[in-house]
Amino acid sequence: MLRYGLADIFLNGIFFLLIFPLFYLFSLIPLFLYLGPTFHYVEYTLTDNKSKTKEKVIVDLPFSTIVDFNKSNGSIPADEEYFFKYYFNNTYLQQQEEMRKQNANTQWNILEKEMANSSNYSLSSTSIPWTLRLIIDVPGYIWRNGCSPTAAGMVLGYWDVHGYPNFPGETTLIDELVNAMGTSYKWPFGDGATWPWRVNDGILSVCRNHHYNNFQASEDVTVSWAEIKNEVYADRPFVLSMLNGGTGNGHNKAYNHHSVTCMGCLDGDQDYVYIKDTWDRDIHFLAYRDWTAVMAVWVRP
Repeated sequence: MLRYGLADIFLNGIFFLLIFPLFYLFSLIPLFLYLGPTFHYVEYTLTDNKSKTKEKVIVDLPFSTIVDFNKSNGSIPADEEYFFKYYFNNTYLQQQEEMRKQNANTQWNILEKEMANSSNYSLSSTSIPWTLRLIIDVPGYIWRNGCSPTAAGMVLGYWDVHGYPNFPGETTLIDELVNAMGTSYKWPFGDGATWPWRVNDGILSVCRNHHYNNFQASEDVTVSWAEIKNEVYADRPFVLSMLNGGTGNGHNKAYNHHSVTCMGCLDGDQDYVYIKDTWDRDIHFLAYRDWTAVMAVWVRP
């Protein structure tokens, strides 16, 4: 278990100011924008060296990016949209959709194109307390025949080195979960998707096949921040399946409908889940509730 005090992470919000020469001056008094509990933005007014206002930019402080609220995260394939909307409550979807509309994509080229020459600037900030908690030893598996079995494989791969050593290696374990969840090229839509309600059953089936009858795997579509913290602080990674998921750090495209393994959380004024997303073996983070809907599968031995 790793735990850090991350008061200095707030400085990421001004990181972009340090990597490009500046032609404009940032106003000394930024406007802090409250767009909901999972967003922390600041609006800056850009002026030229004659103090004439040129434009305004909005900065996502934790992600060190300039954002554009007019761009969306992409579209969802009709098949995935159908079964997720069938599964999730429509009222819940509408509420989450309002939150999703506030998500924005990275726009670094705004400064790259506009700011050619350097100028002096000053900016002050107040430190904000952050607490990061990560579950160590969660393996990073690469997507294989479906994101849900791959994400579930990482959860069971963690338990393999924490008292349950009968689980097989990465490839075999994922293949067993693929079959148990009904996720394969035989799936009706042929894209490796998994019906959400099959994830927990598949996990339990694989556990029983390896003589672990004590495991529990339960679905939850009303995922609270308190529940996420409870699992992370108890050293229990879990599967998180998103509809219209946002863009994790280090990526330039949204998750959309995707299952990941949650293995950490950052608790502060802005909350983040830390995940392994099947696209690579690295750790990424995503703002809590940066999705239209979500389902967690809690896995507890």
